Amino acid sequence: QAGLQLAYAPDLVGQQQGRAVKGRMELAQALQTLLGGSGLAARLEGRTQAIDRALPSRGSLAAVTVTANAIGETATGPVAGYLARRSATGTKTDSALIETPQSISVVTSELMEMQGVQRVEQGLRYVAGVRAEPIVDNRRGTYYVRGFKVDQNSQFLDGLKLPYSGGYGGWEIDPYSLERLEILRGPASVLYGQSSPGGLINQVSKRPQQDAAGEVNLELGNYARKQLSADLTGPLNADGTLLYRLTALSRRSNTQTDHVSDDRDFVSPQITWKPSAATSFTLYAEAYRDRSGNSANFLPASGTLTPLANGLKIPTDLFTGEPGYDRFDRDQNLIGYELSHQLNDQLTLRQNLRYGQMQVNYQDIGANATGGAPLLINGRYLLRRIGLNSDERFNVFTIDNQAQWKISAGGVQHTVLAGLDYQSSKYNQRRGQLLTGGISPEPALDIFAPVYGRFTPVAYQADTDVERSQLGVYVQDQMRFAERWIALLGLRQDTARVATDVRSLANGALTHSETRDHRPTGRVGLLYEGQSGFSPYL
Repeated sequence: QAGLQLAYAPDLVGQQQGRAVKGRMELAQALQTLLGGSGLAARLEGRTQAIDRALPSRGSLAAVTVTANAIGETATGPVAGYLARRSATGTKTDSALIETPQSISVVTSELMEMQGVQRVEQGLRYVAGVRAEPIVDNRRGTYYVRGFKVDQNSQFLDGLKLPYSGGYGGWEIDPYSLERLEILRGPASVLYGQSSPGGLINQVSKRPQQDAAGEVNLELGNYARKQLSADLTGPLNADGTLLYRLTALSRRSNTQTDHVSDDRDFVSPQITWKPSAATSFTLYAEAYRDRSGNSANFLPASGTLTPLANGLKIPTDLFTGEPGYDRFDRDQNLIGYELSHQLNDQLTLRQNLRYGQMQVNYQDIGANATGGAPLLINGRYLLRRIGLNSDERFNVFTIDNQAQWKISAGGVQHTVLAGLDYQSSKYNQRRGQLLTGGISPEPALDIFAPVYGRFTPVAYQADTDVERSQLGVYVQDQMRFAERWIALLGLRQDTARVATDVRSLANGALTHSETRDHRPTGRVGLLYEGQSGFSPYL
């Protein structure tokens, strides 16, 4: 249950039989019960409990001091195998999933590796209530939770929001950098502010570890795919107060669609400073460089789902754009820190801060599925096309301050969380589009004998600036009473502002709009922790 290994010499144990261990108790107490009267003692070595002879001490075992979170699973740390038992996504506290009155699924890094996950949405394929990959699009992931699209308004990284810009670019986190994917179903606005009622996706990053470990991978695949990745971690000094982690990846690859690449360079250096058992400070950075194209061809149903009149279908590798012109370039950078300090056994303070910057340059002449079935002219099947051009800049600042207080009063155990979070973003987009009444003026493309080079470069038509800010204050109380009952109460107040300026590049006309909102949010939950592992809740 604790996720530990046991190491012992067989001749030392002999035919001894350990005492039964049953119930909820600290790890040290469980080990003492297990080994009681055997003359043996447990010694912690990393994540392994070594069983050895006990030192003579009036017939009793030597004292063993154990910190549970240092050796067992934590809400954000590694998981041994496919089954996670703890999470912080539903409560912002390190809580057992079985004690959280909300539906949460965790996809561990080991499971993603086993499934060969190359993008975050691929890691969501087998999660209940989630629809992943409604289209195959390497510009940004698309997924739905309980019928609501959550990639735009409910994508989180380490508990901090990655807000949707409003353009064609979206935040893309490489699954190789993640310890786990957590899917929270249902509303979560009390803790996170504005988000989808269907739920949210929280991507939990790999962090520096106490035990030295490392790997280097070389991958080869279809479409001339070549990928080199590395993940290294461990202590930087003898006493283990400084830890590091370096995760990096470089990929060069074509795709099923001709003339569309899937190239990525990614690096994430991290350092953790632990001056004492009560304090932890992690500084991290991530840098991405993506060079791709529009893999989402948006082909019509006629010729894909059903054959054309000649009985043929549109080739799956057909490139409907323009070689050398079509591009999707994204440069994404993140820097931040996580600070935690335990003042005493009851009170813990945390602060998580991050600044993100994204730049996208997108040019595309591509198929226009809304134009209807391909045109049949003089025995040739012609595909309508549209032209797009978007140059985007996005800057985001996010901070979350938390105070967690554990107390017991009147037979009720309370975990009280109070927090104040703030997010601010600035977005600029210069955009152009060639599209008239659903049929583009771009020259149509012969499906079976494409001729490229006959197109009109798309000029910018509008310049848009959007500024957003949101300030939220929240409080939550997790209560355990009558041994197996858990209640959850939460309340939040938000203040938000959105200002938008749209300037026409044709005539210089400027349109300004601004909205301000103030909204409270409440939550109440009740759960019964059944002995069989079945915990009904509302």
